[in-house]
Amino acid sequence: MSNHATNILHIITGLSTGGAERSLFNLLNGRTKEPYRNLVVSLSTDGTFGHRLRNIGVQVEVLNLKPRLSFLKSIRQLYRIAERFNPDIIQGWMYHGNLSASLIALLIRGKIPVIWNIRHSLYNLSYEKNSTKLVIRTNRALSYQPTAIVYNSNISREQHESFGFRSKTGDVISNGFDIEHLKPSDEKHYYTREMLGIPKSAFVIGHVARYHPMKNHTGFLKSVGKIANDNKNLHIILCGKGVVAENTLLSKCVPLKSQQQFHFLGERMDVHKIMRGMDLLCLSSRWGEGFPNVLGEAMALGIPCVTADVGESADIVGETGIVVPVNNEKAMRKAIVGILNMSAEERSSKGESARKRVEEYYSLALMVEKYRTLYERLLH
Repeated sequence: MSNHATNILHIITGLSTGGAERSLFNLLNGRTKEPYRNLVVSLSTDGTFGHRLRNIGVQVEVLNLKPRLSFLKSIRQLYRIAERFNPDIIQGWMYHGNLSASLIALLIRGKIPVIWNIRHSLYNLSYEKNSTKLVIRTNRALSYQPTAIVYNSNISREQHESFGFRSKTGDVISNGFDIEHLKPSDEKHYYTREMLGIPKSAFVIGHVARYHPMKNHTGFLKSVGKIANDNKNLHIILCGKGVVAENTLLSKCVPLKSQQQFHFLGERMDVHKIMRGMDLLCLSSRWGEGFPNVLGEAMALGIPCVTADVGESADIVGETGIVVPVNNEKAMRKAIVGILNMSAEERSSKGESARKRVEEYYSLALMVEKYRTLYERLLH
């Protein structure tokens, strides 16, 4: 690659707390010393990652688009930004960002490489909102245009290409995790417990996901609720936007006599500190997951996982965790009990194996290198 900076324009649907947003942040944070000049444009809001990106020296533009705002107006705004920035590569993130990236590239004079990032699995289009269905179908129709389509999981690539997305330009780059930042810590293990008044001797199960039907919070709560009834030393922590005790759809799933064992924390900015206090992490999603970041983060922290067999989850955890069928409360309950019945040494060994798996296959350095190789290929 040449010595002058390469301008990369990233267009993303929004910068709220989510897997795609975190992956974009990790990517840019992982290569701040590389010869790249990055500009991130959020089609919606600044969210939780806007200021974090600025703090690492990345320029961020926010369009604050509302659903009723003219799409043509948004394209004009993007076009003016792109003209000023003069990108060498345009990289879209998520369906709306991908669509915008391709349209801007078509409007700008000269051929500019376009990368799409698809972070979503596509089990059944009927699961999606009508507006999302339209955007996915539009992505399919335009999938001949991007120079490369990057998926974060093999299953996501297979599903989209079966749906009609162009296969010739498809590639898979798994999410990467900063193993230097995400380290187990005995000292920090008790941060969460002290904050919530959880006994040091308690066994803590965690669930980290925004409130959405696809995340299947109710299935998880029903699975673990029966265990909590029989084990007063068990505590359950749930983090995520909308995951609060005032959400009656969630709180009604908690057994009355076990309510003090459930902690609904909502959206947190210190989620990794919270996770360090967990002994087990569960992922209960029913669809939509491509590569769930929360699994890689928990594993890097030395936390074993029980996960539904959704997206790339089974491949991520490998033999270090337990995989159960989707939407199967009985199987998840059995898996959780299986971890509970292990000795402390067995659980510690699983956690150590989980971290080693992330170091070998899902490190941030590996993800950054794969994107760097992709950029070099597109520019030559």
